[in-house]
Amino acid sequence: MKANRKLSAVVTLETEEIIVVKGGRRSMRASCPVCRSIVTMIFAEDAARVAGVGTRKVYEWLESGVLHFIEISGGVAICVPSLYTQTDRGRGTAKLCGTGQAGAHTEGAATK
Repeated sequence: MKANRKLSAVVTLETEEIIVVKGGRRSMRASCPVCRSIVTMIFAEDAARVAGVGTRKVYEWLESGVLHFIEISGGVAICVPSLYTQTDRGRGTAKLCGTGQAGAHTEGAATK
């Protein structure tokens, strides 16, 4: 007599998405202290537009340590991969950020 066997498979999909923020401040490439890599960083107002939330929510995420950022002259620069993992758009894509960790920040100069 044959036993009933169930077969299962795991399928992993990787996607890429390009986000264009028109009319916003400039983005920059800088070293994220948490990701430990060079990433695109944007200002809070632009991050709010990308995430589809108000700037108050972005600042809440910053204060709670959810978003990675660096302090620069003129404000804070937010790590786009950490923003992406926080939004509905990025659920399940923590691989965008090197470590998947959140919460660290540092003062430093961004590179253009």
